[in-house]
Amino acid sequence: MWLYYIMLSVFALQNQRIWNMRVVGYLTVIKILGLVVVAWALVYGLGRGRLNALGNRVVVLFLLIFLVATRSHLSYFLNNDETSSSGFNTYLSMLGLMIATVLLVDSRSKIRWALLACWVGVALGGLYVIREFQLYRGTGGSFRPGWVVGNPNYYAASVVVCLPMGLVLLELEKRLLLRLLVLGCFGVTGIAFLLTASRGGLVAVGAFGLFAILRVRKWRKRIVAFGIVLLLLLVLYPRSPLYRLLSPGRADRGSTEYRKELVASGLEMIVSHPIGGVGLGSFKSESAEALRGGVGLTAHNMYIEVAAELGVPALALFLLLIYGSWRNLRQVLLHPDLDSELGQLSLALQGSLLAFMVAALFITAEYQRYFWFVVFLSAVLKRLVRVTEVGDKGRVAEPVPVGV
Repeated sequence: MWLYYIMLSVFALQNQRIWNMRVVGYLTVIKILGLVVVAWALVYGLGRGRLNALGNRVVVLFLLIFLVATRSHLSYFLNNDETSSSGFNTYLSMLGLMIATVLLVDSRSKIRWALLACWVGVALGGLYVIREFQLYRGTGGSFRPGWVVGNPNYYAASVVVCLPMGLVLLELEKRLLLRLLVLGCFGVTGIAFLLTASRGGLVAVGAFGLFAILRVRKWRKRIVAFGIVLLLLLVLYPRSPLYRLLSPGRADRGSTEYRKELVASGLEMIVSHPIGGVGLGSFKSESAEALRGGVGLTAHNMYIEVAAELGVPALALFLLLIYGSWRNLRQVLLHPDLDSELGQLSLALQGSLLAFMVAALFITAEYQRYFWFVVFLSAVLKRLVRVTEVGDKGRVAEPVPVGV
């Protein structure tokens, strides 16, 4: 199981040298780790008779999305267009994450350890962000660290998805050393998030903060304290996302205009190829033909890019998947025998989904592994409540209020 936790903890380190080092052919260290974890998950699930756990609605919806991506990949691969390979490989890794999460995570303690692994992993990525800032801050006024973590905006998206995990761990964890670890991760992650200067990430954090204040009574004081500290840092740091929002520089204005052109290009692709899309991973090449300078980028909007590359039906599947995950968590919250711990875990994951949906308006977020982890964990929580209900048949419990 500890290999699974290690895998979760390195998701944020997308370009870290050791984990991406090739060992055999195209197999890197992280890919080998993933294969070992998936193999163990299948053995574990088969031995426990838990393979039926793969029948959850969100799992089925993911498999449908995976099939759409596979069809698109094969279609373009057979035409000697390998632009879809990177995206398809990512979907393959998500398939492995789904199998591992649904089969291995089968208890509350495992859920907490998995959330801790994600939160620590984001903090490890934050250390790389801080180090890059120390090394290269003199290269230019618009420099934003984040190469090891893939991209400043991608790292900010990982932070906003995992932030609710850190908050719920701080509430549930009673062991002093682990509480100190969680608090330390807040400090590192907060500084790194500030340095990335992600405007979309800041909006997503604001959306989650509003959700938490309205829905989670126990978190209100901590959310307010966190918000005050963050606001002070945003005001004091001259390159913060707040300044980029309120007083954008030339580079910021140029970035905004370029994103508008990308969205317009994506909408044209959707109109031209509404059913099958232009092909997985083809947005960059297609947009390069329409944009100034011939330089194509991702859409910086998950909804536009999914619809443009895979078609409008694929976007509908994505939205159904997010709704299904939210519905899973809501069903947990409405369970008559719900206890406080499961309730707080479900609310935290709802906050992660909400923050992700907002962040996805500003970045290409369909490959964010922590988002998929939340989706698959929603199926685990629903199953955990159902198993508890069967095991405690005949017992009547008082519902415990966890939210408003």
